Amino acid sequence: LGSKEGVLAFFAHENKKASLPKISDDEEFASFSIPMDGEMLKKLESSKLSDPNGPLGPLATTLGEAMYKIEEISGRSKFAGGRAHIDLTLSCENVESAKAIWSVAQASLGMAQLAAMRQQMKNPQNPPMLPLSFLTKIKLKNKGNEVHAHFEALPAELFPWAANQKFP
Repeated sequence: LGSKEGVLAFFAHENKKASLPKISDDEEFASFSIPMDGEMLKKLESSKLSDPNGPLGPLATTLGEAMYKIEEISGRSKFAGGRAHIDLTLSCENVESAKAIWSVAQASLGMAQLAAMRQQMKNPQNPPMLPLSFLTKIKLKNKGNEVHAHFEALPAELFPWAANQKFP
């Protein structure tokens, strides 16, 4: 976000350090924390999100009770080395829920990596929606009752539509 000139300069110099006056290297520029309510999450069961054939697929049914034990979702992001670094944390009510969520996340990440690899091998000219180089940079950890996800990306990897588009 920023002025038109700043945004264009950011994408034009993605392999170099972006000269952003308000954000220095290694400085956090955005963070959030969302308290979660298990009852609110249970209400999602009646929505399209919980449909096994819906947008979350089998993930919605696999998580089961562990999903209702999420107490907070928080995150922060920063620029370092010309890349965006994003950290997400799911804080759960107990260790078992965190382990279940981490296990499903690891399995889902592995399946996404395999799908990208297959698509890349099948048709190298048609790049996958999420490139394998991006997927392999996602790191997941389980620490006690928390699940941590870290990934980093170039601006073009995060916003390919913006990097390739000419702004008016």
